[in-house]
Parts: sequence; C-alpha cells; structure tokens
Amino acid sequence: MVRRRRHDLAERRKSRGYTRESLAAELGVSPDAVRDWERAKWDPAAHRRRALAQALGWTLDQLEEALEVGDLDQGQRSAPANERVWARNVDPDHVLSYFGEQWHALVKADNVVGPSHALQGVEQNIPLLTTLIDHGPEPARQRAQRLAAQYAESASWLHEDLGNQTTARHWAEQALHLARAGGDRDLVTWTHYRRAQQILPATSSRAAPQTAHRVLERLARAHDEGQPQSSMRAALDTQHALALAALGHETSAHRMLDRAHNYAEDHDAGDARSGHGAFASTNWVGLQRAWCWTIAGRPKRAAALFDTGLHQLPSVYQRDRAAHLVRYAITLQQAGLIDAAAHQAHTAWDLARAVNSGRCAAEIRAVADSLRPHRRVPEVAELLAALTETGDA
Repeated sequence: MVRRRRHDLAERRKSRGYTRESLAAELGVSPDAVRDWERAKWDPAAHRRRALAQALGWTLDQLEEALEVGDLDQGQRSAPANERVWARNVDPDHVLSYFGEQWHALVKADNVVGPSHALQGVEQNIPLLTTLIDHGPEPARQRAQRLAAQYAESASWLHEDLGNQTTARHWAEQALHLARAGGDRDLVTWTHYRRAQQILPATSSRAAPQTAHRVLERLARAHDEGQPQSSMRAALDTQHALALAALGHETSAHRMLDRAHNYAEDHDAGDARSGHGAFASTNWVGLQRAWCWTIAGRPKRAAALFDTGLHQLPSVYQRDRAAHLVRYAITLQQAGLIDAAAHQAHTAWDLARAVNSGRCAAEIRAVADSLRPHRRVPEVAELLAALTETGDA
C-alpha cells in the first residue's frame, strides 16, 4: 500500500488553467506551498481555504474532500505520475507543434460546428500543457505557457458563446496571466480585447455609460500593454467604435470604423493561422458598422449593410452568421418590418441550435419576447412556435 498524493487537487488546478506559480500568485503564497499541498506534505491554512476553493471552482466541502489523504493500491491513480514522466522526457518541438496544430483545428471546429465540440478538445489539452509548464524541460516551458494562454483564451470565448459568463471571465483572467508569463504581447492584447467584449452587451443599444467606459479602458490596456498586429487593430478599433456608439458618439464611432477598415485583412480560413483577429475582415467590419447604425437609430441604413454583409460572410463562420442574423432581426424590428424581423430571428434560431450557441439562443429568445405583441403576424407565430417546440418560449 502507498500513501495517496492529492491528485484531485493537482488535476483540478490544471483543469482550471493554473500553473503552480499562477495559483500561488493569486493566493499570496509561494509555489512551494502549492506543491506541498498537492503532495500532502502540508495542509492549506484555514484562512486560505475559502480563496483556494473559489479559485478551483469548488465548494469548501469539495476542497476538504480533496485534501483528505487515504490509502490506495499501487496501481491506482497513476495517470498524473505518468504525465509527469511524459513531460520530463518529451521532445519539446514535436509536442508543442502538435498542440499548436490542434489549436488551429479546434478554432476551425468552433467556427464550423460550434463551441461544445471545440471545448472538449480545449479542456483536454490545457492540463497537459500545464503539466509541461510544471514538469517539462526548461526549453519547453515558455512556449508551453504561450500555447496554454491561447487555449485559455479559447476556453474563455467558448464558454462565453455557450452562455457561461462567469467561467468565461475566469479563463480570460487565466489567459492574461499566462500570456504575461510567456512574454506573448500579442496575446496580452487579445485577452484585453476578449475581456472588453465580455463587458459590452452584444445585442443591446442601451449599454450604460459606465459599461462603455469600462470597455474603452480595457481597450486602452490592450494597446498600452500589448503589441497589436494589423488584424488585431481592426478588431480593437471596431470594439472601440461600438462603445462610442453606445455613448452616442456617432461620428467618432464611424471614424474609428474607417480606421478599422484600413487595418482589416481578407485572408483568413477560419482557423486563426493568420493570427488573432484574422476574422476581422473588411466584410466583418462592415457588419459591425451596420450594428453601429442600428445603435444610432438608423435601421434602414443598417439593414442594407446587413443584407450585403451576410451574403458575403464566408460559410466557415456558421456561429458568427447566427450572431449577425440576431442583430439583423433587431434592426428590422426597429425599422418596423416585423415579418422580416421574425423571419431572420427564426433563421438565426435554427442555426444557433445547430451549432449549440447558448449566447445566440438567449439573444433570440429576447427578440422573440419583444415580438410577442405581434403574434398575429404569421412569421412571428412561426418563430414563437419554433421556440415552444424546444421549451424555450
């Protein structure tokens, strides 16, 4: 018989995207303290346990259970030890090349079939990358941190799209820490962009002024702390424009969109091989301009841009198509075209369900509720019936 190490504690830490160093920094302890907790050498002090449980996404009872050390047979719970052996003996170039290719494939999977499928792969690979950071050869560690940051940022977006906002914010914080530790200024930029995007409502033109100012503050950090490339600048400037539009600064918003258009590049296959923000094409900027017109109360001008932009949107972006269709429906409703608004919302509903976008589904439900007074319009009745069939109306 052997004494059990606290593998549940270590595995939970890795599954949440923490290295020993990052968890130690959050809790105000040394990395050696975290190591000793996981090896059952010491117990966390009582006053640290609530913060530790919160970081790990556990209740205090779940943490206490993980801290209990029992006796296990030699053959049990050997996977973490085997992972450490693997991390110490792996060829850094081969394994990191593999994880890099996997990340591009998962980005494309998200765009084509939706977030649930992609998230499985992301969450399987993050603990392995964290094991490399903790136990791998020195030449692999910084590169592993950079890749782990990319995966964490993807986890943030995927959870956001599934409607899990609290988890999305957790992963954005993890991505920022890992990007800083890995010296990846591009990803520092992109993580600030992601955090800004999570603040501003996707389909509301009534964002509170303090909300828009928080977005602008995050975007300023993205420029100051990071090193944005051209496609990133297009995405950052577009988010800036949306915040300005929410504040009622219509002219400034469109000037910012003009700048974004100049930065935009049109050579992305939906797998981010061209870099973060590669989706920010000239057509994508045009769709964001359409939404700015809607926010400004000019739905007829917006509708023409939506119609053109949606026809030109590459087929790889299925989830994004659903998101733009929701905004188009809101625009048409604002223009008084109730039947057309309901039709576009219905199309978005079918697509959002197909790619399992919880965020889009929630937005469509809100549109359907706002259209309910017009339920005698056939297209509205069909939309409400479709939501009723799935228990969402």
